[in-house]
This record gives sequence, structure tokens and C-alpha cells, in this order.
Amino acid sequence: MPAQIKLTQRRGSTVINLAVAALIIAALVGREIFVPVALAVLLSFVLAPFVIRMQSWRIPRTLSVLVVVFVGFSIIFSLGGLMVSQASRLAAALRIGIVLDVAMGTRWLGSRNPFDRLLGCRRPACRPPSVPGHHAW
Repeated sequence: MPAQIKLTQRRGSTVINLAVAALIIAALVGREIFVPVALAVLLSFVLAPFVIRMQSWRIPRTLSVLVVVFVGFSIIFSLGGLMVSQASRLAAALRIGIVLDVAMGTRWLGSRNPFDRLLGCRRPACRPPSVPGHHAW
């Protein structure tokens, strides 16, 4: 008869496992609270050196915090606006391609790629094939 292997746990590992499980459950349940707090802590770590630099220039702390937060949020919102405009242009280009596919009765984009039209492609390969009753762009 083979020897049995006895599994033992370190003392206190059950408590650690329960604490980790409780932390995971709390994170899932309290996501609406933890995510903004985590973002605020991250932003404070990122923006603190700029505030300290402005204070070294003898600018009052309140004013330096206001300026740094304003500039930081301006950058964040500018990048967000850029991403939204690019996503809307992409959606419009895809919508153009889908409309052309439906109008021509085909699912093959080929030379009728909406991105070529969006970028102003003038190559012969970019022109749609001549189809009776189809008007050029």
C-alpha cells in the first residue's frame, strides 16, 4: 500500500484566503466607489510633482493646485474629444460602406472601401466598378 501524502497548510493561511476573498467581493460590489477613488489617487500621484514645482516658483499652493488640475483635465477632455471625433468619423465611414454594399447588392467592399473615399483616394482601384443604374460618388 503506497504511503499517503498529508497536506498541511501554514498557520493563518485560511484567514488570509478569507481576507482576499472578502476583498474581491468588496471590490466587485463596491466598484462604483472604488474606481473613482482609485482614479483620484492615481491623478494625485501624477499631478503632485507639478504642484510641487509650481510651489518652488513661489506660487501659492491653492493657485498651483487649481492651475495643475485645470491643465490636467483640459488634456484629458481634449484627448476624449479627439477620440470621440475619430470614432464618429469611423462610424460614418463604415455606414457609407454598408450603404454602398446594400445599394450595389454585394458584400464585397473591394475597391469601394469607404476609407479610401474618406482619405481621398484617386487611384483607379479606388473607383467602384461601373454598374448599370449606379451613380458615381
